[in-house]
Amino acid sequence: MIAKTPIVGLLSVAVLLLATSASAVLSLDKSVMLSDEFDGMLQINSSGELDIPGTDIDSIATFSNFHPGAQDRTVNGEVSRQRNRANQQMTSIYSGSLIFDAIDADGNPVQNVLEFDQLTIVRDGDGPQMSGAVILNGEVIDAAAMPKQVAMILRRVLRFFYLA
Repeated sequence: MIAKTPIVGLLSVAVLLLATSASAVLSLDKSVMLSDEFDGMLQINSSGELDIPGTDIDSIATFSNFHPGAQDRTVNGEVSRQRNRANQQMTSIYSGSLIFDAIDADGNPVQNVLEFDQLTIVRDGDGPQMSGAVILNGEVIDAAAMPKQVAMILRRVLRFFYLA
């Protein structure tokens, strides 16, 4: 009986610690800067609060003559993301615009403009659900019915937010 008493005491303390509802809110302030070999830059600034039930983080990604691959492709512009995580659901809202400049196979300049108008992505265990609009070269595209080619471009652009 004596050998079990310390274990019971430790278990009681552990239960009390887990049962308390008090939680500490932590502040986040983060800046990430990527530069490419052609003097292009991507800077992502994030700030927000982290708490046990969830997080609220705002990030701004600024692309300045950034070369995501080859020298003949650049990205310029700014995109903001508001991310909220509560329980098992995460909501991200994107706004902003990006200009993609490239050279096609014939050596001609090509420019694509991608804009986000309250693009909302909700993940809650059932896979991502999108709403809002994406505007590609002036054509408004419903995010929920986005063509695969536009979705591929979108994934490539938004993957940089993983650094935030």
